[in-house]
Amino acid sequence: MRISTLMNCGVSSNFYSLMINKQKNCVFKATLWEDDYDENSIFYHMDKRDRINNVTELDFSCYRKDSGIEISDEHIKQMKISAAKYIGNNCYKGGMESASNHVKELKENGIKKMIVLCNPSECDISKACRENDMDWLHVYTPTTFQDPKAKKDFLENFSYENFISTVKSLREGNVFTGCESGNLRTNRFLHAIKLLDPKCKLNLGNSDSESYDYLFANWIYKGLSSAHKAVLNYTEEFEKKLVDDIALYMPMRFRTVI
Repeated sequence: MRISTLMNCGVSSNFYSLMINKQKNCVFKATLWEDDYDENSIFYHMDKRDRINNVTELDFSCYRKDSGIEISDEHIKQMKISAAKYIGNNCYKGGMESASNHVKELKENGIKKMIVLCNPSECDISKACRENDMDWLHVYTPTTFQDPKAKKDFLENFSYENFISTVKSLREGNVFTGCESGNLRTNRFLHAIKLLDPKCKLNLGNSDSESYDYLFANWIYKGLSSAHKAVLNYTEEFEKKLVDDIALYMPMRFRTVI
């Protein structure tokens, strides 16, 4: 598949990387843009379960080599969890669809909590966690910001209690975080954590935050109470920089309405 072919799929705006491993040690990288993430776009279909079923057999040790991050625990690496990556502080990110088949092994290798960013009904992760006595939390993370109902869905489904608990868990370490595929929503959530947590220990490599990551972070920030900010150890200096960065980098068309 040629980059020119992918770039003509009718998608524009926010960065997204697709890695296609056609043969061992051969990684093809295409840069796409995510603005039109709806049912007619390539990203909608890429994020469905059939995508996971098609890619779980690939050599994911090759995935995003440009990030400079390698999985340090060989046992976790051998599980072939989609998009699996070590992100620092004994934490990992990856696809929950394939991770649901390895909860027992993840626990044996030190993972203490699963942070589920997709709807648990999208995969069998909640059942797998219960069967293996693994602690888990669901944190609602939007798949798109283009739907007019996206903000309403966020306000109805996002749990600040679970978000604060997730921040605490990521600070402590030994956490596995992911959406169904371990890609779009996962990266967006982790970048939002990096923006919103002044004590974040995660290392996302050279993967830069994108404009919609700032928009997502802004939605979360707007709902933080004084008590939440105290728990997160916000300072006046940190909060001022956060507000300035969000205003500067989130998508232009949202800046006057949010």
